[in-house]
Amino acid sequence: YHHAMVVVLPSVVYENCSLVLLESMAHGRPTVATDRGGNPELVEDGRTGLLVKAGDPEDLAEKLVAVLSSHDTAVSFGKAGRSRVEERFSMGRAIDGSEKVYRELLET
Repeated sequence: YHHAMVVVLPSVVYENCSLVLLESMAHGRPTVATDRGGNPELVEDGRTGLLVKAGDPEDLAEKLVAVLSSHDTAVSFGKAGRSRVEERFSMGRAIDGSEKVYRELLET
């Protein structure tokens, strides 16, 4: 069994919140994704992965090569992505956010 070296999401359609990106980032995989929908909220361009212009195969190829040609960059993106998911998108964070909304509603 081999892990993917990089996860690529080249969607040209709108996606709200990609579970593929969340799961790959949670597993410490560097990502390359299009700048559509919720992808920019998940992938912090240049820190946790790279964003590409949707429908631009040259941009996709260039950024994919950039990640694949630098082990240090790939590892850095993977670690930063995992941290981002743990900090912003974990189950505990979701529960805390829901609890906060309920408390605010009860106070009104």
